[in-house]
Amino acid sequence: MEERPMDLPEAIEVVLAGLLGIGLLAWLGGVRRVPHDRVGLAERRWSRRGRSADRLAHDGAAGFLPRVLEGGLHCGLFPWQYRVHRLPLVRVAEGRIGYLYAREGAPLEEHQALGRVVP
Repeated sequence: MEERPMDLPEAIEVVLAGLLGIGLLAWLGGVRRVPHDRVGLAERRWSRRGRSADRLAHDGAAGFLPRVLEGGLHCGLFPWQYRVHRLPLVRVAEGRIGYLYAREGAPLEEHQALGRVVP
């Protein structure tokens, strides 16, 4: 039996199927991409330690992780355990002042303008 060479549409289908398979394996393997004009917030959906009492998840509890995912690829964020929220990157123009309102931690005292450094 003689093998015939693949024509162009068949070759394109094979390449697209291969790329789709690689993408699916990467997604199941926990690889997430955050565009460079956005930031990512990872949320742990469940944990054996239960839900965190705070807004942020500490010590392996479920909730939002206390780190920001910068633009690029991030590994280990498996789809059955983590959800990645991609939000617009806020830029403060040169010569302007940005104000950040935090909803986590102890409130500032009356005479304080800046919070204390936390390790």
